[in-house]
Amino acid sequence: MKDVVTVGVDGTPQALAAAQWAAHEARLRQSRLRLLTAWQPLTARPRAPWAPEPPHWPDRITQEARATVESAEPGVAIEVRLVREPPLEALIEAAEQADLLALGSRGLGPAARFTLGATGLDLVPRVAIPVVLVRARHDRPTTEEGSSIAVGVSLRAARVTRSIGAEQEPPAERKRAR
Repeated sequence: MKDVVTVGVDGTPQALAAAQWAAHEARLRQSRLRLLTAWQPLTARPRAPWAPEPPHWPDRITQEARATVESAEPGVAIEVRLVREPPLEALIEAAEQADLLALGSRGLGPAARFTLGATGLDLVPRVAIPVVLVRARHDRPTTEEGSSIAVGVSLRAARVTRSIGAEQEPPAERKRAR
């Protein structure tokens, strides 16, 4: 185990709900919480030397998430990662260094409560760890029983299990046992 719970934060209420849930989970697992914000610069145009430095919005997003987490789950060890690359790529890389990945989910309504967003749909089949999707709830804390949580499991792991049969161990497990 890596003892890391990673959450993708983008400044939305859903991402803050996911950060609170992930912090609670990290506390229960006695793991570190990693707040990850990834972005692609919109322009490569250089700034004029006399122009003031614009506020760095990824810092603001992670500061808000950190404050939310620290007030909800004091004492949880928090790391912050700011990554200048496409969010999907950053999340896939982060999954390699974590035991669990949490994301905010924007359901489209009651019928689509646990609908995976575009990032979730692209991410789940590409990672080998559980992905937890958390919806923002305004009427109760995200850690309270009854919160809206959906779990996505890697499709690659499911294919390996099916292809080798229920009686056999996965190849990686057989290698470790020898």
